[in-house]
Amino acid sequence: MIAEILKSSSTFASVDYNERKVAKGQAELLEMKDFGYLQELGLMNSRAMRQYLIDYSAKNDRIRNTQFHVAISCKGHEYSFEQLMEIAHKYLDAMGYGMDGQPVLIYGHHDTDNNHIHIITSRVDPQGNKISDSFERVKSQKVLDEIMGVDRDKQMNTAISKALSYKYEGAAQFFAVLESSGYECKVDRGDVSIIRSGVIQGTLKLSDIERHKSKDYLTEARKRQLKAILEKYRDMSSSKEELRDIMKDKFGVDLIFLGSKDEPYGYYIVDHNYKSVYKGSAALSLKSLLTFKSKEERLRNTDMTIDAMLEDNNMLTTRELNRMLRRQFATYISKGMIVCGKDKIKLKKHILKTLERNDKCHWLQSFNPATEAERRLLCKMGGLSKTSLLTLNPVTGPKQVDRSIDKINEAIKKGSLKTMFSSLRAQGVVLMVDKGSYYCIDLRAKVIFKLSDYKIKIPSSASVSSGKSKSRRFSGGSSSGQASDANREWEVGNNGRYDEIDDERTLKR
Repeated sequence: MIAEILKSSSTFASVDYNERKVAKGQAELLEMKDFGYLQELGLMNSRAMRQYLIDYSAKNDRIRNTQFHVAISCKGHEYSFEQLMEIAHKYLDAMGYGMDGQPVLIYGHHDTDNNHIHIITSRVDPQGNKISDSFERVKSQKVLDEIMGVDRDKQMNTAISKALSYKYEGAAQFFAVLESSGYECKVDRGDVSIIRSGVIQGTLKLSDIERHKSKDYLTEARKRQLKAILEKYRDMSSSKEELRDIMKDKFGVDLIFLGSKDEPYGYYIVDHNYKSVYKGSAALSLKSLLTFKSKEERLRNTDMTIDAMLEDNNMLTTRELNRMLRRQFATYISKGMIVCGKDKIKLKKHILKTLERNDKCHWLQSFNPATEAERRLLCKMGGLSKTSLLTLNPVTGPKQVDRSIDKINEAIKKGSLKTMFSSLRAQGVVLMVDKGSYYCIDLRAKVIFKLSDYKIKIPSSASVSSGKSKSRRFSGGSSSGQASDANREWEVGNNGRYDEIDDERTLKR
């Protein structure tokens, strides 16, 4: 959890910034507190809120930059916005901004991978006094640590011990390991300050770091492997930030860039799996690493990208693939085409075939087959040649089959086989037989079960025709006419659309 105090101002420009995010659908106003007449009149626009804060702050004309603006961020979705709000209130109280009458705005942002909130208030309290800002950045992080029950000393010592266990050629590479853990290092006359969130957490002797350095530990095999991975995923990325995220998430490799954010002059590779740090140029030069393809080039090579993704996970569905394609290329797959705005590229046949299979498997897997017979029947229904494509999920509790059973019992009462099958088909129910046992597959409820397990018996004879016609016995294919047709439908499920599970567009989820 990080609290970052942002730039102050005299005009409360942060209100405009957050309201623009709201207008774009990237944020929401979670709380508006102690804004007096604005709340009574429902005047919650940017201009009115800014002016209220300016007028409120005018109680103390000795303070020039009266805006207090802080962002509190958690890792991923570790905390909900409701939980972040609770943390924010405790934070404001501890920092001196929690008094009654203190106007506060809290915005929740969902425009990044990490849930975070922005808090805006005035550095003037309700009595017109200045709220102390002495050492506020140090105080801010300490307050947040106390709220979260974080022991910073313990965290830092753990990070240092971890970094010392890595192979590195010099202090700069040691610093790269600490940076991958969220720390910054500064050297002054042989002492190394360990900094986090702008606050010095502790110090180390440079000589202690140098004592642990190593040489010649990057093997040729690992060098070639890293080069191939970096080149492959560089061509799938649009920026060094995106490439860095992919390398860390997929391979446990951190890329630490040296120099300014926009113009780095080098980089280190922190290889967590091998507990080693390398000069990036040993695997791939910085110039080659940062030679990203244009949007047009990446679109033309999307097939290659999809191939690479399927190589990593050959069971990716169209939906899963589209999530990645939209994020990386602003493209998506639809009806066998790669779509980017008005442009379309036809998918290669082998990719289309693989995705059709994967979409089908994903849908069939949602029935959670518990036995070999259930898996076999689902594969038969979906036209899958390998039952191993579906995973068995042994039942841990009763299946939710009451509604499906009601459908079958009602259909049995219809009298004729033709009417029974027609009724079940209309309700999304498939009846299939495996080794003499009858099974129900309810396509809408996503369940499959053996009829005899629920004491359901299909009549040994049923009326094939209605009215005064003589009834005929239903038996395994020896009957003619309607009875024979009904039996064939019983054996294969039905002759409806249930086997048309050819891509994600036809799947009901």
